Amino acid sequence: DVEWATHSCIFGWPVMGIWADGLDGTDINGIARSNRLYRAPKDSVAWRRYLATADDFGTVRLFHYPTVKKRPHCEKARGHSSHVTNVTWTHDDMYVLSTGGGENSIFQWKLVTSDSPVVSTSSNHARTAAASARGR
Repeated sequence: DVEWATHSCIFGWPVMGIWADGLDGTDINGIARSNRLYRAPKDSVAWRRYLATADDFGTVRLFHYPTVKKRPHCEKARGHSSHVTNVTWTHDDMYVLSTGGGENSIFQWKLVTSDSPVVSTSSNHARTAAASARGR
């Protein structure tokens, strides 16, 4: 087996678990594998990478890489009002950047290694502007 520097192809053995039942092969628009190794969930001594996905349902998902089981656990992050066109990791693997197709936005998601690894940062300008307009 060859270990590649990146993984951004939506098809292949190491990412076959991202395809849930009912997806037609066009519902996942982009993926990106982290480069750093992270300690796997509790009760494990293994080290793993993460895989971020962008889909037609406005969701950014975070899986462990490789993800080969059917219906694996993933963390879901929502914020885009339409389909997510792509995802990528920053150079230090601290953030995932996602681009939205309908609203023409770029979101920045911070990786937090806990039970919920992905949270949105305050770069969601629309939400921040809406809160400011309400006086919050």
